[in-house]
Amino acid sequence: GRRASTVHRLLEYSPMKSGGGGRLNFERNKFNPLELDAVVVDEASMLDVELASKLLDALGPKTRLILVGDQDQLPSVGAGSLFGDLLACRCVPRVVLTEIFRQAKDGSGAEGIALDAHRVNRGLAPALFRRQLFTSDRTAPNGLVLLESQSASEAADRVVDTVEQLVSSMGGRKADEIQVLAPMKRGPCGTIELNRRLQRLLNPNAAVGSGSLGGEKGGGAVSGWDGDFRVLVGDRVLQLVNDYDRGVFNGEPGTVTHVHQNGSFVVDFEAAAVEAARGMAQSDGASSERPRARGGSGGGWSTVRADGRRVAEYRLSDLGGVVSLAYALTVHKAQGGEYPVVVAPLALASTTGGFTTRGALGMLQRPLVYTAMSRASELLVLASNLEVLARAAAEGGSGGRRLTGLAPRLRRALARVPNPPAPAPAPAPAPAPAPAPAP
Repeated sequence: GRRASTVHRLLEYSPMKSGGGGRLNFERNKFNPLELDAVVVDEASMLDVELASKLLDALGPKTRLILVGDQDQLPSVGAGSLFGDLLACRCVPRVVLTEIFRQAKDGSGAEGIALDAHRVNRGLAPALFRRQLFTSDRTAPNGLVLLESQSASEAADRVVDTVEQLVSSMGGRKADEIQVLAPMKRGPCGTIELNRRLQRLLNPNAAVGSGSLGGEKGGGAVSGWDGDFRVLVGDRVLQLVNDYDRGVFNGEPGTVTHVHQNGSFVVDFEAAAVEAARGMAQSDGASSERPRARGGSGGGWSTVRADGRRVAEYRLSDLGGVVSLAYALTVHKAQGGEYPVVVAPLALASTTGGFTTRGALGMLQRPLVYTAMSRASELLVLASNLEVLARAAAEGGSGGRRLTGLAPRLRRALARVPNPPAPAPAPAPAPAPAPAPAP
């Protein structure tokens, strides 16, 4: 087998050959196919139709394609609903996995997270939760905790307070075990505001205004579209876009190791040995504490160290658009991830400052809540209330259903295939959702 990679890397994306209008072009295609026996795509619900088309185009006639995913999670950011459309065709072979491995069945309480996540997925409110983080014996055992919050601001405060308690001596958790997930970027419990607050809480350099490493300045500020961003030595960050010049790809986590006087900063990415993007100078393999610059002014270089970790420099203006603080992530960005502890303010502010009404739930619908809950492997803390969670579970996301037309086209195409596979058994009907509690 080969080491796992992104689909873009597998297909050898070629930025020089990509056309206008955002069209993708790859070195691997029907004229230069992948010589593989099988390709396994994990988190296939995130695969949009354009990228899937390019992948299929690059597969040889004998290559087997295996898609692994959860159709009930959030759909792809790009167009289409490929995974759901494939499963809608009963003639597409599939295996349904029913045993849960993320939350251990060891009596610790973590299995309750999975059970409640599946309740939400069936349109029901969570039921297996406790109301306080710490129990009477002053421990924070695994499982689901629901911290009652009646406004978005209160939910945000509860999130920050919870993280502070968890990293205390009584909580006993390390900061890198905890991931805060939010439905969106803006608002009191959006990722932008929560990242500011969590940076002050979790990064010691924030307390003194700047840190130091190698005698260099530890913090900088830049005016963004919604306020001032700041980056400090020690900050957790996440790559937001595929950056083929630096060889860093969407979703890769890292840590800030240097912040220069001009505000540019250096990130050490945690991914193991990453092949350089096409056209990028290869690392010479020399080990050094400081990365080797590729030239240019104001930042933008990257290199691979001898231990296989990629180090890249960014301009301060890249913060928020190319790379972001990662103390708090959107649920969309966390899809496909797994964290020991997840803390989530599942609330959206209304015009009156409280929670949204049923008609204004917006993004807070069943797929988002289910995806957020299922990211936690040990402890899940929701800052919300039961009424909002029940209403969100009842909102199955039908208003955002994508009418792609792909499923009927697949059925017609497969009907012309000699000896097609036997139809899959019809899925068992889900129980009717319970009505939302009265206000």
